[in-house]
Amino acid sequence: MNTIELQLLRNAEYLQYVKDFSGIIALNNPETLQIDTKLSAFNARIAELEALYKKSFG
Repeated sequence: MNTIELQLLRNAEYLQYVKDFSGIIALNNPETLQIDTKLSAFNARIAELEALYKKSFG
C-alpha cells in the first residue's frame, strides 16, 4: 500500500486512521519535532469528530 485515499474511507475508518496517525506521532516525541501544540489541536479535533460520530449512533 503506497497511499490511502482519505476521501474513500468510511467515517469509522477515517476516525480510526486519524487516531492511529496521532498515536504514531505521539510515540515519536512531538516536543522534539516541535509539533506538540499542533498535535494537541489535532487531538482536540479528533475528540470532536469522535463525539459527533458516536452521537449519530446514539
